[in-house]
Amino acid sequence: MHAIGMRKWIVPLMLGLGTGTRQEKIQTLGLILKEQKEGLAQLGPNNPIVDLAKIRHTLGKLINESGFKNDEAFLW
Repeated sequence: MHAIGMRKWIVPLMLGLGTGTRQEKIQTLGLILKEQKEGLAQLGPNNPIVDLAKIRHTLGKLINESGFKNDEAFLW
């Protein structure tokens, strides 16, 4: 049941990423990352909603939006 709730939050947030200020995008990505981390903690690593690759992708977007060109310097 909780997986469905996460999906309702994550999808609308992602749709709004194309507009807004840099700060708004950073805040939105932070909210997405929080939901992803909570989902991973609650559902475990082998769930169909979120995995480490998706979290890594969100972190990369957050790093890039913060003004760093190369997220590889921060991530595995």
